[in-house]
Formats: sequence, C-alpha cells, structure tokens
Amino acid sequence: MIFDKENSIVLPTYKEQAYKLIKEAIIFQRFKPNEMYSQEEICKELGISRTPVREALLELQREHYICFCRGRGITVLPITETEAKAILEMRINNEKFGAKLAAQRATENQIEKIERLLNEAKRVVNSGCATELYKLDRDFHNAVMEASQNAWLQNSVNDLRDQFLRFENQIAYDGAVSANHIIGEHYNIFQNIKEKNADGAETAMNDHLLAAYQRTMLKYLP
Repeated sequence: MIFDKENSIVLPTYKEQAYKLIKEAIIFQRFKPNEMYSQEEICKELGISRTPVREALLELQREHYICFCRGRGITVLPITETEAKAILEMRINNEKFGAKLAAQRATENQIEKIERLLNEAKRVVNSGCATELYKLDRDFHNAVMEASQNAWLQNSVNDLRDQFLRFENQIAYDGAVSANHIIGEHYNIFQNIKEKNADGAETAMNDHLLAAYQRTMLKYLP
C-alpha cells in the first residue's frame, strides 16, 4: 500500500471553505482595508468554529491578504499605488503572452468554453449585477489562460488577477454601456484566439489590459 489510510481523499474541509469565502470577500472588497475585524464575528457569520477560521486566516496572512493585530483581530492589508502598478505591469506581460499561446494551442472545447462565458456575460449585463459580471470576467481570463496549456502561467495570472481585484475601483460594470464596452474587448480577444491569430490575440489582450490600467489607476490620480 502506497498511502496510509489516514491520508485518504476527503471532501473540502471547513478550513478550505472558510479560506475561499474569506478570500472572496477580500477580493470583492466586502472586507475593507485597515478596518478591524474580530475572528469571533467571522466565525459567527460563517457558522463554524474558531480553528478552521484561524487556519484559513493564517494562510491568507502568508499570502499577504491580511495581518493579525494582537488582541484586536485581523485587518486587510491595503495595496499601495506602487504595488498596484507593479501588479498591472505583471498582468499585462503575462496575460498577453498567455493569449498568444491560447491562439496557438486552444482546443475546440476550450474555445467553446470561452464563448459560453462571453454569452453569459452579455446575458447578465441586462440584470445589472456587477458582482456577477466581475466573477464572469474572472472566469473569462482564467479560461483564456487555461487554453494557453501552461499551468504555471495560469496559476501566476490567477494570483495576479485576484490581487488586482483588491484595488480595482469595481465601477467598470456598474453601467450597461461600460460593461458592454469591456465585453467587446473580451470578444476581440476571443475572435483572435478562435481564428488562431496569435499576434492578434496578444495585441487584443494588451489593449484590453492597458484600458483596464487606465480605468483602475484613475482612483490614484489627484
């Protein structure tokens, strides 16, 4: 026997579920930077005990999302302007390369998945649900990186995009006009991937993320 019985596969633990929910609340800015939150309040809202919540928070601290304040609770770490610019520069570099690889390597199933996400985003625009559109945006970029067939690149981009959402002003999807404009940028990326136009996909992703840079960094201008 290779594996000990105690190391058998189990369903997601409370810690894993707590980690996912807390991280999502940070990413979508339901937790506010520099505000204090007690572990007891988090446990109560999640409906689980202190141990899995603390384990989840320790992992998020290692990933530089939060820090513990002795005797007071936890606080979400803010992202400085310098850090925000660095994250955006890394996203642009990595994702335009990923889009280029996707145009060269994407399978038919992966192309269909990207198209389904675009169609779902078009449908959701009319509902006015900005949070759902941000989640679909996240899924779209993940699907493109998945189509690059480079797992290391995909994981790196996923981490960068999650950090990006922490400081993104999150108003881009508040109106149908701006939402449709972003979906149009996504559609341009998709078309180039579908047509296996590697240079076109790279340029389309570069243009989209430069536009995202401008939309995002406006919050830092005086």
